[in-house]
Amino acid sequence: MKNYLHFDEVVSKDKDFVKEAYRESTYIGFYNLPDQNIDNIINFANKQDIDIVAVIGIGGSSLGAEAIYNFLNSKNHYIRKLIFFDTTDPIAIENKIHLIKNNRTLFLVISKSGTTVESISILKYIDTKFKLNKDNLVVITDKNSPLEKFAETRNLKIFYIPDNVGGRYSVLTAVGLLPLALVGVNINELIYGAKILKDSFFQLIKIVK
Repeated sequence: MKNYLHFDEVVSKDKDFVKEAYRESTYIGFYNLPDQNIDNIINFANKQDIDIVAVIGIGGSSLGAEAIYNFLNSKNHYIRKLIFFDTTDPIAIENKIHLIKNNRTLFLVISKSGTTVESISILKYIDTKFKLNKDNLVVITDKNSPLEKFAETRNLKIFYIPDNVGGRYSVLTAVGLLPLALVGVNINELIYGAKILKDSFFQLIKIVK
C-alpha cells in the first residue's frame, strides 16, 4: 500500500515549492480573489427579476460555474435554471434554446479575450433568435477587448475579469460568481470558504518554511 506524505511534510522537503508559492502570490491574481469585494456582483444579482440564467461561454468561461452549480443544485434545488451554451453542436444549441420559453432570461456572454470564436458564434446565432439588448444581455470580459467594444455599442452591463487572472482560473471572478449568484448561490460563503483555504495554505507554509 502506497504511503502518501502530508502537505506539511511535502513543503518541508521542498523549499523551492515554498519559495515559488510566495513568488507567484505577488503577481498571479488568482491568489487574491478570496479577498476581493464582491458587493457589485451581489447587488446586481439581487436586482434581477428572471427565471433563467443562460451562460454563453466555452472552457474556463463556463466549466467552473457549471461544476459548482451541479454540485450544489443537487441538494439545494435552486428555483432559477442555469443553462450553459458551451458547445457549437447545433443540436445541443437548439435543445437548450427550446428550454427558454419566455423573456425572463438573462444571457451572460463570457470571453476573457473577447475573441473566442465559438462563444462569439453562439452569441451571434442566439441574437437572431432573441432580441438581445441591455435588459437581457451582460458581458464578462477583459478591458479593451473586442467584446467590451461590442457591449459599448449596445450599452450593455460589463463585468471585467482581472488582467492577471487566467481564464481557466477565473471561477472566483464574475465569470463564476455572477451566474452562481443569479441562481441563488450564497457567493459570500463561497468566497469565505476560499479565503479560509487560502489563509490556511499560506499559514502552513510559514510554519514549515
